Amino acid sequence: MKQRTTIDRMPPTISLAVLLLLSTGALAGDEDVVARAQVSLLQAIRIAEEHVGAGTAVEAELGDDDDTAVYEVEVLGSGSRHQLTIHGVSGAVISSETKKLGDSEIALAHAMSTAHQSLAGIIAEATSRGGGTPIKGKMRIKDGGLIGAVELLVGEEKTKIDIPAGAALRAEEQIDRDDEANEADRHDDEEEGEGDDDDDEAGRDEDEDRRAEDAEARTPPHEERQPAAGSAPPPADRRLRATEAWSFDREEPGRLPEGWVIRETAPSTKPATWQVTGDPAAPSGPQVLAVTESENYSGTVNLAIFDRATCGDVDISVKLKEVGGREDQGGGPVWRYRDANNYYFCHANPGAGVVRLYKVVDGRRSKIVFSLFGKESGRWHDLRITMIGDTMDCYLDGTHLVSTTDDTHRKPGGVGLSTLADAVTSFDDFVVHHSGD
Repeated sequence: MKQRTTIDRMPPTISLAVLLLLSTGALAGDEDVVARAQVSLLQAIRIAEEHVGAGTAVEAELGDDDDTAVYEVEVLGSGSRHQLTIHGVSGAVISSETKKLGDSEIALAHAMSTAHQSLAGIIAEATSRGGGTPIKGKMRIKDGGLIGAVELLVGEEKTKIDIPAGAALRAEEQIDRDDEANEADRHDDEEEGEGDDDDDEAGRDEDEDRRAEDAEARTPPHEERQPAAGSAPPPADRRLRATEAWSFDREEPGRLPEGWVIRETAPSTKPATWQVTGDPAAPSGPQVLAVTESENYSGTVNLAIFDRATCGDVDISVKLKEVGGREDQGGGPVWRYRDANNYYFCHANPGAGVVRLYKVVDGRRSKIVFSLFGKESGRWHDLRITMIGDTMDCYLDGTHLVSTTDDTHRKPGGVGLSTLADAVTSFDDFVVHHSGD
């Protein structure tokens, strides 16, 4: 990252007293730059990422260029790194330079792909811890881990805070990531090659057979076999005798349902707006529970939790429709919720054609398993999760997508709904059958 201010050309005749004055007065210069800047470091990161279109910021710094506050932001994209200069007052992109990724940037990009917080999220967390104004943030790999280093100006002093953001990918983990990407590409190619006769009955039958064969043959990175597409979901387990259900139609618009609370994992900007809102076209109309606005980044999980029920074994169903989102879309249910840092959740992204099951442990999100399905944006989908003991099963629109096991969270907990990053999503008919623990 290039620097805008330097004292390399200081005349050799300068006195030691002046040197000392400059060294102790550097903070006064920083205060002056901060005072001139009307765009924050987080805003500059968002501007840079939106300008690039597809990428994640790994370094950002406030500087001075001829008495003008500017931000230097580096964004890693697909095969390229972008260095942008953002005007500190107007927020305009002054310059943008694109270069190929070097080996170090490739390693950093791989690590960022599994980070539980983005650079913006790290900066927001550091600011909440240390106070003051963030003037620099940088993601780096150190001792096999991904670290977010943030520099804050607190009064007249600088404070540096390092926050763990994840682990650098091991070789076998990167293979798993590549397998998932390759599987998604192959899935897209097959969909594009299905031809123009999908409306014909014979064509539909052939497509269904192909999807069934593909699902049977597909083996995700965790090496657990996928059930053939089209298998019907079993009825609710008879041991799950308690039920919580919401259609959201009798709730007061503009608020959360009674007993629900908003929480976040890895906050990045401000909490997403969850509220009951009107949607006459919803499955059970005329109202839904929705995230109507979110400016969060990729590391943030937005949560709406009902914690008055304590649920261990569960059979959860919810209808969802993705409405918008630049970084992510869709959402899904939460279960065995202990707090905002410990729970399970499922995320279905119909626009990308993928469902993922996650666990969150001590605030760190990790994927348990994923499954692909046909991309179908702009309509309602029925998502169902069952977890009996350590065994999870996931269904989408009546099709069994994946089965897996995990014993991380065995104690009963709350239930709720979730989205990722800036996803805007509507939910309807949320039903939880549980063991009444």
